[in-house]
Amino acid sequence: MTKTAIAILRREERIQRRRNQIIDAARICVRDDGFHAASISRIAATAAMSAGHIYKYFENKEAIITALIEHHMDEFTLLITQVDQSENRSIDSLVESFVAKLPSILEGDRTALWLEIQAEAGRNPKVKEMATRSARRFLETIRKIIKSVLDGDTEQELDERAEMLLICMHGLGIQASVLSGGAEHLATAIRFVFQTVLSASLHPVVSNNVKAA
Repeated sequence: MTKTAIAILRREERIQRRRNQIIDAARICVRDDGFHAASISRIAATAAMSAGHIYKYFENKEAIITALIEHHMDEFTLLITQVDQSENRSIDSLVESFVAKLPSILEGDRTALWLEIQAEAGRNPKVKEMATRSARRFLETIRKIIKSVLDGDTEQELDERAEMLLICMHGLGIQASVLSGGAEHLATAIRFVFQTVLSASLHPVVSNNVKAA
């Protein structure tokens, strides 16, 4: 590698470190004060930088928030893909892998940020668009993971189970955020819910006696 190429690489790494520093500061501000109160000056103070310095890396606050949400999406998707990927995995091993990974997925800081994103999505069309795109991405990731242990499911059933699992994770995240023990205290509930979602018939046959009643 030439000296010029090395210099360019180092410069790009330095820029990315600065951008990450700003994104981390924005995350703290949004988590503590919400999107609207997370001003450039507040983000700059948290990042130990001047506001003018921040504008070297981001055009405006919206660009910072966009980068923050995208970073959050990438982080969450990566955590989900780290569940059991073995060839011989079963529903049981998949559930246990989810249980083991959930403390990281539902970590308080991450959950608080996600709740802020959902709240802002109700006010900001651009954030809503990003949140919608994020949900679709998460659903597709979960769908790919569960498909290998649910060979008998139709495409629609896979979609339905994936959506229920995502809804469960959001709900569990909210619950974990208000419990002092976090996700660890929800292990039994998580196992029950995930086992049910992955094992139960989605369209049970209703007997004639039930219909008559």
